[in-house]
Amino acid sequence: MTPGQTIVSRFRSEMLTDWGALAKAIDEVVAWRPIESAPKDGQKFWGRVGDDALAMFWHEGFGEFVTGYNRMSLGRGMTFEDTGLSYRDHSPSIQRPSEWLPLPPSGEK
Repeated sequence: MTPGQTIVSRFRSEMLTDWGALAKAIDEVVAWRPIESAPKDGQKFWGRVGDDALAMFWHEGFGEFVTGYNRMSLGRGMTFEDTGLSYRDHSPSIQRPSEWLPLPPSGEK
């Protein structure tokens, strides 16, 4: 029996109706990793924020973990004087995760 099947079986057998109890059962099987070891190369991962798991990544420009941001692009051939780039990222949705897990490989759910 896989860990996932074990959780579902336990959930059904105990007839848990409390989502907190389900989250606790999952936490017993899933080993969250310290946030200090999270990737900082732009790779997406699950970040734990309170009781939520959010897909996020490290954005070098903001120096923060984010779930998203907006990008403003200038017209063809134009650049910002201070960076020399033709775009500027802004309005990040900054997160403060306490732990992280890798996302499953592409193609898996």
